[in-house]
Amino acid sequence: MKKFLLSIVGILFLIFLFLFWGGNYFTTYSINSKIENLRDSIDFSQKELFTYSQIGDKPKLLQKYISKVVNDNSYFPNFISLNQSGEFKTDVNSEWLPIKATEYFTIKKPNFLWESEIKNSKFFWVKAIDSYLNGTGNMLIKINSSITIADSWGIELDKSGLFRYLSEAVFFPTSLLPSENLEWNILDSNIAEIKYKDGENSVVAKFYFSDDSTISKIETRDKYRAMNSDYKESLYTIYFYDYKYFSNSFFVPSYFEVEWDLGDSKFKYGKFKIENITYE
Repeated sequence: MKKFLLSIVGILFLIFLFLFWGGNYFTTYSINSKIENLRDSIDFSQKELFTYSQIGDKPKLLQKYISKVVNDNSYFPNFISLNQSGEFKTDVNSEWLPIKATEYFTIKKPNFLWESEIKNSKFFWVKAIDSYLNGTGNMLIKINSSITIADSWGIELDKSGLFRYLSEAVFFPTSLLPSENLEWNILDSNIAEIKYKDGENSVVAKFYFSDDSTISKIETRDKYRAMNSDYKESLYTIYFYDYKYFSNSFFVPSYFEVEWDLGDSKFKYGKFKIENITYE
């Protein structure tokens, strides 16, 4: 009887290991497939040149910003890879946990995929995959990259994803140039409201500029805060610091923090350092 029980325990343990390894393998395969699909959608032989003459008739605030962060006669990137490290809070009362992430962007269409690992302990971590692909937002969360605990879709994720793409265009600032889908409205000498649309999705955000013409802060109500099984519209703020040149291409923030306004208090839940950026 004892041997039989030990055999059953051994078999169950092997099944658990197989499912754990299989889930991890499937997650990695799925992420890599999506990244390859993004790359396959791009014609890397096409290179579009940006010159300051393209902003000669634009508002002074926009001209000063672009002239600060983009060199004249620069090429628009087609694909961006970005590596981050930092600290993350899963809720108001949690401790700061170490996080590492890699993010991928396309330029012709607003697509991104962000994969991260938040370390809870030596043996357990949380894999979070945030994406906005072909007009659809998704947040997928897995324990140890294997066991799904959240797989969220809906209009709130669509708008949140489009806003995230817009806000993180500070890392590839030629994508903040006015276009058919992106409109600047200057509010005063250092604040602009930017409206951005992608198909049926649209978002609005306020961009705040410092005295040196770089973006210091972005605010929006078009990013939704997860509340148990629902989402709540809340003021969301990103703070940008320590601008540097990456890949000798763009002058962009190397550090940023993200914060929710809870009404009676502020909840700063993420601190991120940009380790490197590759522009293709």
